[in-house]
Amino acid sequence: MAFAIIVGGVISAVAPFDHRSPPWFAIGADAGVFLLLLYGVVRSGRRWLIAAAGFQFLVLATHYAFVSNLRLEQWAYISAYYVWSIGVIGSLIIGSLARRRSRSPLQSEARPDAG
Repeated sequence: MAFAIIVGGVISAVAPFDHRSPPWFAIGADAGVFLLLLYGVVRSGRRWLIAAAGFQFLVLATHYAFVSNLRLEQWAYISAYYVWSIGVIGSLIIGSLARRRSRSPLQSEARPDAG
């Protein structure tokens, strides 16, 4: 999953961007990442995946707003895109840290029912 998100980010970063036309490569990459996150939500139902998929949906909503009104100010479009992307990344970091913490040997030793 992390690899797909990194690839989607790279595609979004290197895709040509022109203020007169929608960034279709970035939209496609972000849609692919959303579908992958949605698949993860359906399969596992983890809270951090739900949050990441929600933020990624907001990224797609930002793309939709720009596509439906190309006169939208660039700073608003890019700012919203980055805010929601930071939410996706933050959710993934929190999920990784929570998973790492749940696997910690110190935590399992501290619980008397473990083992």
